[in-house]
Amino acid sequence: MVMDAARRLAIVEKKIRKEVGKGKDLATLLRYHELLGKKAKEGVLPQMRFQEK
Repeated sequence: MVMDAARRLAIVEKKIRKEVGKGKDLATLLRYHELLGKKAKEGVLPQMRFQEK
């Protein structure tokens, strides 16, 4: 179970590194602006997750 989660995380991190390597902004990839909007509305910062589109 933990190893499966670690493998999935490694895959996501590899995709993020690839996109950043292409010049994409990390904050945009992580949709950080949406998280900050939720924080302003709800008063807490939700857990960040990479959202592939």
